Amino acid sequence: MSYASLNYHIIFSTKERQSWLKSQLMSRLVPYIGGIVRQAGGKLIGAGGPVDHIHLAARLKPTEAGADVIRAIKSKSSGWVHDSIGGLRAFRWQKGYAAFTVSQSVLGTGRGIHRQPGGASPGGDVQGGTGGILRQARNRL
Repeated sequence: MSYASLNYHIIFSTKERQSWLKSQLMSRLVPYIGGIVRQAGGKLIGAGGPVDHIHLAARLKPTEAGADVIRAIKSKSSGWVHDSIGGLRAFRWQKGYAAFTVSQSVLGTGRGIHRQPGGASPGGDVQGGTGGILRQARNRL
């Protein structure tokens, strides 16, 4: 029997770092992204970030390529914003992303997800601080 636990910290920004990700949008966008991850057989653990980029903590199936899931998240979520949220037809995600695998112990605590007022998670509030993984990610970017 095989076992794989693929936990990711995924980061991507809005096109030209526009300030689109305010609380009104995030409160609807994060559950939608959670649905995309579930369709790929994964689980969105948490999400948050400032108004110009998003951090996602997700557990993905080993049979799904991380790049494919991230592509689906970005493509489907931007289309959903255009179709469902009035006044945001110009919304776009920037090309590219950062994705890091993280240990179960880090993922389980939610450390490393950049949490700002206006962020949201599938299960509730995500107010809090920035953990070590985020600092490491910033140093590598």
